Amino acid sequence: MRGSVAASAASRDVTPPDGAGSLVTATRGSVWESPEKPRNPMHTLAFILTILVAVPSISCASRQFPTDTPALTDLMDGERRLRLALDDDEKLLLIKFEVDADKIPERVRSAARALYPGCTFVKGTIKQYFEPYERRYDLTLRAGGKEYQPTFDEALRVTLTELTITLEEVPPAVRATFDRTIPGRYSSVKRHLAPDGTTLKYGVLKEHEGRNYKVQAAPDGTMLLLRRKMPAEIEVRLR
Repeated sequence: MRGSVAASAASRDVTPPDGAGSLVTATRGSVWESPEKPRNPMHTLAFILTILVAVPSISCASRQFPTDTPALTDLMDGERRLRLALDDDEKLLLIKFEVDADKIPERVRSAARALYPGCTFVKGTIKQYFEPYERRYDLTLRAGGKEYQPTFDEALRVTLTELTITLEEVPPAVRATFDRTIPGRYSSVKRHLAPDGTTLKYGVLKEHEGRNYKVQAAPDGTMLLLRRKMPAEIEVRLR
């Protein structure tokens, strides 16, 4: 594993938000693998161990980063998830960490209240991207009987919104793609909206034979992504 990766992460400001928590010795998590791009999960875990050892600020405190990336690795701090996103060369692209909603900056929460009057906040996620270097914030909230997850940039612009929907609200072509791609039970269904409200894609989580899969499809039913979640456990010695 190239040391330059850890060094580039260490050179950035990855200070965790106050009260975000810390990772413990037994760190449980998972690796999301894309079947069309097989990769050795132990190679990915070795990279994460390198990061945890070389950059203590990442291992011992909360972080936040992106989504749709080639390889996603989740670590757990209690009930909260720390996610690292790596490219095919194991270069760190982003980190994101789930936090209580009150740990999201007040100006971001105020922007959310303006868009969803009377909303109730559920949780937040802070995302730190490295290329380009920028921070974004997710807020999971409930309004009007629905659950939304808008993503805000530092200028308080909404870059993406995830809307939790029922399977019956999915277009027939998209439902057919989900049904034939992976059999099994649906555990989550979402619609991804652009800033102007148009639908970008649909995404689901499915359970089949004890395994968890993420599937995404375009509004016309074209499959965009298929990943399998692989359990993993990493032990990090802190003293």
